[in-house]
Amino acid sequence: MDHKNMLPGYRVKQGASKRKIKRDESVEVRYNANILSMPPLFRRILFYLFLFCFLISAPLAVLYTAGYRYDVGSGMVIKTGVLSLESAPKGATVRIDDIEAKEKTPAIINTIIPGEHDVQIIKDGYLPWEKTLRVQSNQTTFASATLFLVDAPQLFSSLTPTFATTSPNREEVAFVTRNEETTDVWRLTANATSPFLIASFPSSKKITKILWSPEARYLLLQTTDLEKPFSIYTRDGDSLLNPSQLFETITALWWDVGQDGFLFLTTDTKQVRLNIANGLFDFLDLPCEAARTVSQGLVIVQQTIERASLIRTQNGESTILAYLPSGNYQFHSSPDHVFLLEDTRHQRILLLDARGGDQPILLNDEATLWQWNQQGHLLVSDGFDLHVYDSYAHTDTLLTRTSEHMSALIWYATGTDVVFCLPSTIQAVEIDERGSRHAPLLAVDTSCTNLWMDTDGKTLSFFGTIGGERGWFEKKMQE
Repeated sequence: MDHKNMLPGYRVKQGASKRKIKRDESVEVRYNANILSMPPLFRRILFYLFLFCFLISAPLAVLYTAGYRYDVGSGMVIKTGVLSLESAPKGATVRIDDIEAKEKTPAIINTIIPGEHDVQIIKDGYLPWEKTLRVQSNQTTFASATLFLVDAPQLFSSLTPTFATTSPNREEVAFVTRNEETTDVWRLTANATSPFLIASFPSSKKITKILWSPEARYLLLQTTDLEKPFSIYTRDGDSLLNPSQLFETITALWWDVGQDGFLFLTTDTKQVRLNIANGLFDFLDLPCEAARTVSQGLVIVQQTIERASLIRTQNGESTILAYLPSGNYQFHSSPDHVFLLEDTRHQRILLLDARGGDQPILLNDEATLWQWNQQGHLLVSDGFDLHVYDSYAHTDTLLTRTSEHMSALIWYATGTDVVFCLPSTIQAVEIDERGSRHAPLLAVDTSCTNLWMDTDGKTLSFFGTIGGERGWFEKKMQE
C-alpha cells in the first residue's frame, strides 16, 4: 500500500477488515444452509403461495388499468365511465361529489363509477357552475360550462334616449336623444367609451323609427318631416340618397333581408326594389305586402281578405309556397332554408320551410322577442315562456317559464346560454337540459332593455336603471 497517497491521520487496519469478511462469509453459508435444509413440503407451499398471489394480482392489475373498479354499493366489479369537462374560461377547478379532481379544465377523468354525480366547476372571481350528470359504463359523458364573472354593472353614459333599437346581430344599438336645440341619432357598441353621433337634426324634427339594414351597415330614419320623411345613413354617419327625393308619396318601405343595401318601396302607383348605393331600381311584377330576395328570384306575401299567400316568383313565373292566416306580415333575417315572418297585427311569428311542401309552416307562435344564433337555433319568447326552436332538427324546447315579464333577451356568444332581463334582475339560463339547467343570477336590483354584446362575449351592455341611476351600463362577463 502506498502510504504517501493517504490522507494525514488515517491508517488502514488490515486485521479488522479480514475478520469482517470472514464473519460475512460465515453468515452467508449459514443462510444458504437454512434454505437447503428447508423441508420440501414447506418449499412447495411457499412456491404455490407466490404463484397464487401472482395469478390473482396480475389480472387485477390489468383490470384496474382497463378501468374496472369494485362498486361497494352493488358488490360487483364494474367498468368505469369517463367525464370530459370543458369550461370558458379554461383552468377551472373540478369537484365531483365534493371531491376535488387533480385536473383543471379542460379535464378528462376516466375513473368515474357509473351513476349520477354532482359536478362543480369553480374558478376564482366567477360564479360557480353545478350540474348533476349521469355517467354510463364504458362511455364518455361530455359537459361544457360557461362561467360568468361576479361583477356588478357599471354606468358609462347618462344619455337618456327617447327610444332605441338594437342591431340585427345584437352587437350595437342605435338611439335618439332630444334637447331644446337638436334631435340626435347615436350608435353605441359594446366596449365603447362613448356613443358615436350619426346624425343631428333641428329639435323640431321628430324621429319616429330607426331601421337597421340586415348586416347593420346602414340605418333608415323615419321622421315627421312631411317633405323628407325618410333618410339613410351609413353606420359611420355618412348620408346617402333620400328615397323621398326619388319617389313621391311613399306608403311603405322596408329593407330587403335577403341582400344588404337594398330597399323595397311602395307608392301610390308602383312597387320597386331600390339599390341605395346608386339609386337604380327595378319594378316588381306582382303587388305584395312584403318581399325579400332569394338566390333565384323573389319571395313575396300577398294579402286577401280571408288569408295571405307566400309566393316565389322567378322569371315571370310564380309558385305558391304556403297559405297563411290573415295578418300584417314582414320578413326578418333567417337561415337560407327557412323564412321568418312577423305578423305585426297579432304579435306572432311564423317560420316556414323555404321549399314549401305539404306542411310548410314549421312554427306559428306568439312572440314579442326572438333572435337567431349561428347554429340555426331560434330563441323565442312571448314575454313569459322562453324556448328555442332548432330549424334543422325541427325540435322546440322550453328553456324556462317566468311569472314576470321579460323585457329583452340575447344569445350568449358561445350559443350555450341565454341572457334575459326581468323587471329587477338579469339572469342567464343554459341550453343543456341534463340534470337541471344552470341558471345563474347576473345582476340584482336592475331593470334593463336593449341588450347587446360584443362578439367574444366579454361585455354585456344595456340601457336601464340600477339603484335609481338611469343610463347605459356594461357588465363584464369574462376576462
